[in-house]
Amino acid sequence: MNVCGLVDNRSIVDCLTHKISSTGDLSREWYNSIYARAIAELKINPQQYDPQEIEKAIMNAFPIPAAFHEDLTLRSYICPITLEPIRYPVEEPTTRDHQQDQDNPVLYERSAIMNILESNPISPITQKPLTVDQLIPRQDIQDMIEMRLEHYSSNIWNYLETNPFSSNDLNFEDRG
Repeated sequence: MNVCGLVDNRSIVDCLTHKISSTGDLSREWYNSIYARAIAELKINPQQYDPQEIEKAIMNAFPIPAAFHEDLTLRSYICPITLEPIRYPVEEPTTRDHQQDQDNPVLYERSAIMNILESNPISPITQKPLTVDQLIPRQDIQDMIEMRLEHYSSNIWNYLETNPFSSNDLNFEDRG
């Protein structure tokens, strides 16, 4: 189902624009951040210009709602930067030598570690040089996370539409 009940690209953008303009300042900031993250995702994957792919990019830009943080799968992957469940996991290769348990690599929320590395290309854990290009996408773990979110998919949009924003929800930009 389309997040706005519409079927074409323009309608989806219009719907988000309406949501942004019709909310209070804090909510507007939150929706603007969602919109920016969705546009960034579409720039990373420019072939995604059909309505379903745009809707998917928009929905994937939403952080995992706090109501779902207690899910066993989702809470198994917590970003050490954001302290929130990871949506897009990347592994840091510089931590491999420092890990006691090789089966549990250090994972970050992709956007959180990328934001840090843009200003300081040093691992937050090992203090070794680290660049964005060295990060290892963990599609296997992302697939598990996405399966759990799909399990909740009908509830996620309802939760976002019916629950008032808390200050934690509005500060997700700092969480990745």
